[in-house]
Amino acid sequence: MDTRYKRANFAFGPHSLAVEHFADPEREFSAHFMGEEEAAHPEPPFYGFLWPAAEALAIHLWERHQLGQLPQQILELGCGLGLPSLVCALAGSRITALDHHPEAGPLLAKNFVLNALDPPQHAVGSFTDEKLDLGLFPMLIGSDILYDPVQHKPLKAFVTRHLLPRGHLLITDPGRYPSEAFLSLMEADFTYEKLILKLPQREQSIDLHHFQARQ
Repeated sequence: MDTRYKRANFAFGPHSLAVEHFADPEREFSAHFMGEEEAAHPEPPFYGFLWPAAEALAIHLWERHQLGQLPQQILELGCGLGLPSLVCALAGSRITALDHHPEAGPLLAKNFVLNALDPPQHAVGSFTDEKLDLGLFPMLIGSDILYDPVQHKPLKAFVTRHLLPRGHLLITDPGRYPSEAFLSLMEADFTYEKLILKLPQREQSIDLHHFQARQ
């Protein structure tokens, strides 16, 4: 295994998923901000982190699958290394995975191969791009993507373009302050429910924001 990465294992029912992620996050940031990598890729290498919000979303998606509440097609925003996408694929859904960092795709594909799952449809791009069109989906998912208030209006516009009528948007967030502004932005056009998800191993709680298009 590449020493740049280490492997984490997760159990979902009788299944086990292995995910490779950065072994040394501090080294990755140092290489980005102090080395040549910054010029080639202006965005920090967030894609290779195993974020708590992504773990919580993956667990919740598996629970929805067990209840028969996962649709056949799902779009993940800011997919990174792809743990939620892996769970959806394990459950039998067809995944489209979007991330703006050009190095996210190879790591995402590597994790799908590692788990003997068919690779997802992957797109390099940002939900802030008003010209990006990936089609219509009954469910959009994302984890820890509400940290920048500047991106909230473009995110809402992207969701509106890509979500089918009565479709669902699930976003997990570790309680970042800017998330409240996004909730206010969405309330006129979406119904809203909030759940608190527990991550016992991390002794952490994660907010799940569940939006449904009104029409």
